[in-house]
Amino acid sequence: MTVSTEVDHNEYTGNGVTTTFHYTFRIFKKSDLVVQVVDLNDNITVLTLDTDYTVTGAGGYVGGNVILATALANGYQISISRELPVTQETDLRNQGKFFAEVHEDALDKLTMLIQQVRSWFSLALRKPSFAANYYDAMDNYIRNLRAPSRPKDAATKDYVDILSGASLSRSLRVPESFINELPDADGRKNKTLSFDNSGSPLLLDPESSGLWGYSLIDSFQDGASITTRFQALHWKRPDGNGEYYRWDGSLPKDVPENSTPESTGGVSLGAWVSVGDASLRSDLISQETDKGSSIVTYTPKFNDAVSMSVYEKLSVDLVTLSDYGFKVGNTGSQNKAAFQKAIDDATLPTEIVIPEGVFIVDPGITIKNTVTMIRGAGAYQSRIFSTGTAAPIITQQDGVITFCEFRDFGLDGNGYAANGISLTEANHIKIENIDVVNTNNNAILVNGYSIDIIGCRLFQNTGNGINVGGHCNNINIINNRIYGNGAGGVLLTPAYAEGGMSVRVNGNDIEQNKFYGLLAYGVKGLNLDANYWERNGEIGYPYSVPESITVRADIHLIANNFTLIPDLSKINDTVSIRGNQQTAIGYASALPNQDGFIFTNYAKNLTIENNQLLDASKVNNLLAMYHNNLSSKVTDRLYLANNTVNSIGYVGSYDTA
Repeated sequence: MTVSTEVDHNEYTGNGVTTTFHYTFRIFKKSDLVVQVVDLNDNITVLTLDTDYTVTGAGGYVGGNVILATALANGYQISISRELPVTQETDLRNQGKFFAEVHEDALDKLTMLIQQVRSWFSLALRKPSFAANYYDAMDNYIRNLRAPSRPKDAATKDYVDILSGASLSRSLRVPESFINELPDADGRKNKTLSFDNSGSPLLLDPESSGLWGYSLIDSFQDGASITTRFQALHWKRPDGNGEYYRWDGSLPKDVPENSTPESTGGVSLGAWVSVGDASLRSDLISQETDKGSSIVTYTPKFNDAVSMSVYEKLSVDLVTLSDYGFKVGNTGSQNKAAFQKAIDDATLPTEIVIPEGVFIVDPGITIKNTVTMIRGAGAYQSRIFSTGTAAPIITQQDGVITFCEFRDFGLDGNGYAANGISLTEANHIKIENIDVVNTNNNAILVNGYSIDIIGCRLFQNTGNGINVGGHCNNINIINNRIYGNGAGGVLLTPAYAEGGMSVRVNGNDIEQNKFYGLLAYGVKGLNLDANYWERNGEIGYPYSVPESITVRADIHLIANNFTLIPDLSKINDTVSIRGNQQTAIGYASALPNQDGFIFTNYAKNLTIENNQLLDASKVNNLLAMYHNNLSSKVTDRLYLANNTVNSIGYVGSYDTA
């Protein structure tokens, strides 16, 4: 038969269901077909015969079917084309037999090869006619194009993206897709660019708008003609003062050469008016006390605020230690001298600022009552490292310190300094976000009332983390981390019968202090709320022999070994213990079970609620009294609720004989 069609390939689109696709041209054998699938990302995959598909109709004249192993996905395309080897396989011998079908097959193959070549040519980039001077891609992509290197090379997308991105990065841009264009050069001359209420470009005339202030002109010496209020004429040095003057009289104003402001009308309203700042700049940089910061006004941002000069503001309440030569690289004595000078110069209420850095400082800095605050840039940003002298790093001069705040700096005793902060007679004190480490005694010692110690980190000091004495009233110890100290976490020792009222120890993390977590002597209003206590006390005492210890009228937190109160008359009155987390881990006693909180001898108005005993299996009772004398009791009021364990018991026995 003849080759009756020019078609040598078919294309279809999948629907996710169809597996059989018809080809409409003749093939000699099934391997003459090439089957390709194009996915939604234009990736081309050549399928494998007898694995991905099978073929029917090979050797016939009317085509056949390609049957896929799986349905063609929806939107995918399939291409079925005929590709023959470019060979001539018919051998015609001299005087041989003439078989018409053999000759026809040979001619058919030649025709098919011509069709095959023509199909390949149809895939190439071509000109639409011999007369055309361009190539038509027929709305197809051209991929894997080499980047341009010569002036007439085609540009690739990444080349354009890089070029346009570099240009855009140096341009002013707007996010909108359209913005009005600017006028031509004549319309833009001597104008400044602005934007109207809708965000569209707007050109303004500086003379009418005052955007540029004044148009500066040289000069009285050279002569000029002043035609607008926005022109300022220069009186040049050395024979002039370097100022600019505008004309406040009638216009135009003609100024002849070699003139001065005085010779051409004088300096006053209605004549020449100075618009320069030379004298102002000179006054601003002056070191004279009535100039410089003295002529700059400071106004607080609140109603009815009183304005003052910047000099007065800085002199009254802000001193930076850097102004006194306090700096990194100084010796300890140099920095101590600078710090002390700043304090001694404070005759009015003064705030002292420690700059950022780690500073070596000799201990023994003494503050006085005019210092209202000492603050740094942060507990880790502003740190003071003590040299080898056994004195408190910061202490006080004679008298009572009141209304002083310490915040945002760190103190390292270096194993020498006696205390970090030591205030032996101080009231209304706030200590916040302070680190104190490695002192040879207490991290913080304060004797007085109205003391707030908040958010501090106190660790690895030889003595206590916090030691509060004196009146010890209205004390707030809140959200501190106190750990690894050589004596205890918190020591409360009121020195007066009326002392120890309204003491709050709340939200603290108190761990691994050597002898006790909390030791309270005769506190009358103690609130322990939402603290975490763990492994305070390294010795441990068996409760079966309580007589071997002298413990009276104290709070004993189990697994935080012990607290000692040496005087029976010191009674902890009105004690509230709420929301704490308590662990029995680390207690040194060989006994397997312990008690949660222990009051020795005598407590009044006791509330214990909402406490979590982290290992309740090791706890016998929530509350236990050391039963070593007739005064072992809780009087007036006892309230236990919502604790992990709520039972009450006694430790030891009392021998009346």
